[in-house]
Amino acid sequence: PLQDLWLRPAREKVADAKLQEAVLRVTDRAVETAAAVKRTYAKLQFAQRAVEILQENMAVVERSTQLIQSRQIGGKATQVEVNLSRIKRLELKSEWVAMQAEVRELKRELLAQMGLAAASDGWTVLGIHELEESLPVTPVEDEVVAVAQAQRLDLLAAGWSLQAADREVELMRL
Repeated sequence: PLQDLWLRPAREKVADAKLQEAVLRVTDRAVETAAAVKRTYAKLQFAQRAVEILQENMAVVERSTQLIQSRQIGGKATQVEVNLSRIKRLELKSEWVAMQAEVRELKRELLAQMGLAAASDGWTVLGIHELEESLPVTPVEDEVVAVAQAQRLDLLAAGWSLQAADREVELMRL
């Protein structure tokens, strides 16, 4: 009992260091999750834009096919030209279907990352050009290193883990 009172401050320091380590690890995981959500969101923006571009290209090729067919009727184009245009249209349609599947997959991934896996994927994200945020200015290397040293939660957690281990060793020596 008297020994327990004497060891109590050391045990509190160990517990405090372990708590700080756990808090930093959870925070680090939250930061990683937020970064993953941002990456998936950006991929989804680009995939949605690719679908839009493919739709526009399909419309252009469709008009081109109609023109070539009209020229063929007038004797100024061959069946080969018509078939090449149709093949291009089918290739674009295949790419479009594949890209739509990728968009759906990215939506499901984003919903899962946000903890909403059961939610509907019948929505779209804002396009890249629609976002009002401007890109941040690229910082100088020294600033990046200083921020990393101060804010790398995994390194801070490792420091707290080391401190907890040191205090446990001190406690065992007592």
